[in-house]
Amino acid sequence: MFVLTVILEIPTANAAPKIFITEIFPNPKGKDEKKEWIELFNAGNEPVNLDDWQISQTSPKQKKTQNFYIKNLKIDAKSFLVIDKNKIKKPLKNKDNTISLINPSGKSVAKIHYDSSEEEKGFSLIKIIDAKNGSIASKSTWIWTPPSKGEKNKDFYYMEGKILSADSKTFIFLIEPPAKQTPIHYKNINTLLLKIFSKQKTTLTILASKEMNGMDLVKIISTK
Repeated sequence: MFVLTVILEIPTANAAPKIFITEIFPNPKGKDEKKEWIELFNAGNEPVNLDDWQISQTSPKQKKTQNFYIKNLKIDAKSFLVIDKNKIKKPLKNKDNTISLINPSGKSVAKIHYDSSEEEKGFSLIKIIDAKNGSIASKSTWIWTPPSKGEKNKDFYYMEGKILSADSKTFIFLIEPPAKQTPIHYKNINTLLLKIFSKQKTTLTILASKEMNGMDLVKIISTK
């Protein structure tokens, strides 16, 4: 007897699009108008048509909300999309601002808030890595960094240790534990302060990013 087995595939509903806000640039140098942008990332495996999606910005203290629709834009799978001066209808606020990405159903799928902004910096979603062992130190977080428009944001390294020596451009940082010496380059950081830290053997917790010429100091988180 011949038996024919037919397997019917019943299509399931498509998974909700995985669209994230990954960086905003609200405070360009000089006049902000026409220079601001918002960067999105599609973490899904399919392109997403963003027609009828919305960007909203709200000032919680002033209780004012501005919404604008995204029109004629598509974001490819595993790709970035920058919504720039041609699509942003209202200037982005420089302080006390919440930006939300809203899907066509009216649901907020991504939201960030900043109390103040830094000129010519992007507010970036970053991954933090523990410099001791290379493991992910914490969940992604937001920090003001040099802008990386339309590109993957840099990973940042969490380090705790002491400064062994410091000059005008670089200090030698001892990560504890293990006893690992790492040269850290820096800009716009008080040189005298770093030299005092090195003499007093102050323990610092810092964030640094990998650059072509080594590690660059981004932020001193704490001292003790």
